[in-house]
Amino acid sequence: MELMRLVIVEDDVAIRNLLADVLKQKGGTIVGTANNLLDGMALVKETPCDCAVVDIDLAGDQALPLIELLEELSIPFVPITGLTLANIDSPRIRAMPLLIKPFDSHDLLDAIARACQMPPNAASS
Repeated sequence: MELMRLVIVEDDVAIRNLLADVLKQKGGTIVGTANNLLDGMALVKETPCDCAVVDIDLAGDQALPLIELLEELSIPFVPITGLTLANIDSPRIRAMPLLIKPFDSHDLLDAIARACQMPPNAASS
């Protein structure tokens, strides 16, 4: 986690801030946050990062276009959701280390480590 540049895209401000606090405490650098799909896509295009934590339901917008962009840019990502695994249809999302809310900081750090160890574009394979 040390020196890792991270982006957080989460529509719930409390969760977004909690994620940022946990990741900073563990040595990560939050290079940007966004609370909706369009801002998240702009952030990822404009801000170099090593990994992204992405809520898959952003105020009613599905994050699949953002996930496709992350794959195009070969940026590892960790999808998070309040849905159950049975409600996730996308094979791209299911292929990644998905976190179901609520989760703890250990689960978050483990998921980021696993996402960063996966081969580029593993979700689209």
